[in-house]
Amino acid sequence: MGMPGSETILEELTCRVLGDLVQEGVVAKLADDLYCGGSTPEDLLNNFTRTLQALQRNGLNLSAPREATILGWIWREGTLRASPHRIAALANCQPPSTVTGLRSFIGAFKVLGRVLKGCSQIISPLDDDTSGKDSKDKIQWTDDLHSHFKKAQKSLSSNQTITLPQATDQLWIVTDGALRSGGLGATLYINRNDKLCLSGFFSAKLRANQLTWLPCEVEALSISAAVKHFSPYIVQSSLNACVLTDSKPCVQAFEKMCRGEFSASPRVSTFLSTVSRFQVSLRHVSGAAILPTDFSSRNVPACDNPSCQICSFVNTIAQSVVQRVTTEDIAEGRAKMPFATRTSWLAIQQDCPDLRRTHAHLLQGTRPSKKLTNVRDVKRYLQHAVIPKDGLLVVKNNVPFHPSQECIIVPRSVLEGLLTSLHISLDHPSSNQLKKVVNRFFFALDMDKAINNTTDKWHQCTALKSTPKFQPEHTSSQPPDRVGYLFAVDVLKRERQLILVLREYITSYTRTLLIENERHETLREGLLILCSELLPLDGPFAVIRTDPAPGFTALINDKLLAKYRISIEVGRVKNINKNPVAERAIQELEAEILRHDPLCRTVTPLSLCLITSRLNTRIRSRGISAKEMWTHRDQFSHEQIPVDDYELISQQHDIKLDNHPHSQASKQPGKSSAPGCHSKVGDLQVQWLPASTNSLSC
Repeated sequence: MGMPGSETILEELTCRVLGDLVQEGVVAKLADDLYCGGSTPEDLLNNFTRTLQALQRNGLNLSAPREATILGWIWREGTLRASPHRIAALANCQPPSTVTGLRSFIGAFKVLGRVLKGCSQIISPLDDDTSGKDSKDKIQWTDDLHSHFKKAQKSLSSNQTITLPQATDQLWIVTDGALRSGGLGATLYINRNDKLCLSGFFSAKLRANQLTWLPCEVEALSISAAVKHFSPYIVQSSLNACVLTDSKPCVQAFEKMCRGEFSASPRVSTFLSTVSRFQVSLRHVSGAAILPTDFSSRNVPACDNPSCQICSFVNTIAQSVVQRVTTEDIAEGRAKMPFATRTSWLAIQQDCPDLRRTHAHLLQGTRPSKKLTNVRDVKRYLQHAVIPKDGLLVVKNNVPFHPSQECIIVPRSVLEGLLTSLHISLDHPSSNQLKKVVNRFFFALDMDKAINNTTDKWHQCTALKSTPKFQPEHTSSQPPDRVGYLFAVDVLKRERQLILVLREYITSYTRTLLIENERHETLREGLLILCSELLPLDGPFAVIRTDPAPGFTALINDKLLAKYRISIEVGRVKNINKNPVAERAIQELEAEILRHDPLCRTVTPLSLCLITSRLNTRIRSRGISAKEMWTHRDQFSHEQIPVDDYELISQQHDIKLDNHPHSQASKQPGKSSAPGCHSKVGDLQVQWLPASTNSLSC
């Protein structure tokens, strides 16, 4: 501009190119600047387009600068960073003396949180110091507070440049939720030309009632909040955005939602439904791969400002789902009681004639006549009700060591509907739990009876009730079809001796043998010796039941035993004691040995043979001994006696069945037997439901 006459030449050129537009008022020229205006944004765009077209027709082109400063931000080729002038102003300022000045510094610092790493953690001590103070109060600058202020100023030099997303960029949203520290965090990245760029941060603090949520529900909330926060970029992107989270249950719940199924948690389903509204996919990633987002979620300061946009945004998202509130949450003060708005109850009480009459009696200081017998509810209300300043009928609830509380009086007409709604909202509590919560905030006539009726009519609550405990039913296996087919065997250990005991099931005929050890070879040899005189070598297979000892287990598929028609069966299915017959035989043998030798000395093969013979000659419950049942001969005269094997089998089975009731009663004293079911497959069942006079319950 130092050439002589350049101003005149520029003025003449401008008049020739833009003269018509200047006369119309579209363009104004001041010195060497051109200003374009319009009445509306559309008019301004039209005028600016006409100006550019006029310059282009005359071969004049405008060159835009590579960067521009707008509201303290420097925009340069699709990137955004904080202006050095704003950074310098905050980094060089003196500590303010008043709360107003410090809050101004905090507000200006939070604006830069988009480009500062760990902004919320740095400014949290200063924010905590100003909370709850008046604007005119003075700041008491301690050494600790002063060091935090200097640390905040030094952190301004570490501001970063973020890249603004474009429609063709691939968006990556990394989310995380920390339940222990109560925070949400998200980081937005873009992939442009095979290069990963940082595009923004998001963090928020959880509410007090949200700290009791499950970790997967907090993760789902962080996913929903992050997607809604970055939704302007997601909507304008031509590619599907990808959300990365370290919560595998949320990813599995999202996959179920894509298949048309729903998660067991209503919060997770509702929060993740936000993801399905956008072109977003959800993937799982390990926590070590998302350290920036994990740090921002675990270092979020508390925010008490009611006008905070981020906090209100997260609160709106959290309340968009029917939340699961339990009776413990209300009792401990973590959640508010539903349906407790006093203005709404005032209108409901005015619609009830009994409460209107009660209200009138309390205002006038009168009582109904004793001759009136149709106002029983009014007389009962007057015994407890009072009228506070807002005109609502309440009952004073005075609990020792607790402040007095006002309980809202609920009319009979809406009591059942209120209890039903509370029962659903509080996740089907028991009648006792519902009474504790309802009696703290509401009052109604016959409240306990109404609560019991409400909980009894729900199938979920009825199904969860504890069933009465009955005596366990005892059963017996089917008896063997012949004598000498089923045996039981076990090993008796006494006085450093091992005695192999074999007993037949029906006759209780017992044989014994001293053995050296419990190895399977020794047990196999002992079984063959004991069974050689009891079983025919070429007869049908005989079954020997044993306990699951290693020596017996090794003989299950033994070829030598199979050659001599012997099969080993381990355990008994319907009895906890897998080998009760052998256990009984050992008890009887120990008692017989004690009778033979009260000093409990070791037994010889001869004494063991005599003891076993004496055991087999003892009279059983069927009137004859085991030897007589086995040999069919009288043990004194050795004459043949008429004994029927099938009669012995049936008698033994009947004795077992008759003993079952007595065994059940001894093992479960004080409990009755389970009622029998007379229905069978194919029968028609008719369910009778009592008629209800209330249309709502029907």
